[in-house]
Amino acid sequence: ETPLLNQLQNGFTIEAWVNMDAVGSVPQRQYVVHKKDQGVSDEGSSFVFLSRAGSLVANPGNQGVLALGLHDGMADTVLRENYVFSSLAIDTFGWHHVSVALDRTTGDVRFTLDDQVDFQPGAAVGPLFAGQDNDDTLFIGAHPTGVAPPNPPNEGFDGLLDEVRISNTFLSTSELLPVPEPA
Repeated sequence: ETPLLNQLQNGFTIEAWVNMDAVGSVPQRQYVVHKKDQGVSDEGSSFVFLSRAGSLVANPGNQGVLALGLHDGMADTVLRENYVFSSLAIDTFGWHHVSVALDRTTGDVRFTLDDQVDFQPGAAVGPLFAGQDNDDTLFIGAHPTGVAPPNPPNEGFDGLLDEVRISNTFLSTSELLPVPEPA
């Protein structure tokens, strides 16, 4: 893991190709990436990008959408996290390009799903979205449990992931991995 992943306080872009085994409104969350302190529960997380929000309490009735969870990284008894939910949902099988970008200066969040864009200006504003440098572990395609290291995952990605890329800036849509034209 590169030290640059510890310095995302100004913003970032996460993107990947996903091919999920189940689509639509299914309760299981699908973690693309999860940056989390080892050995603590989810309030010790820094951020999480989900290709399916699943059973998150903050988003009842809309389980199939993309989601970004931003946490303050403090491992304590108060769950200090905020989620931004996209209107975009993967509802067909096969490979899909997904991304989320956060500009911490403006609070702007942009989700993409293939050639669709969901831009939410100012969606991530406030002290809980402030971010901080940290050396939390980056998990790809998994949700680590809150037990002591080695932190085995309790919700692995149900399908395939490819070309996961994390940038330490808010990339424009033209800078994302290319999405092939439909045949």
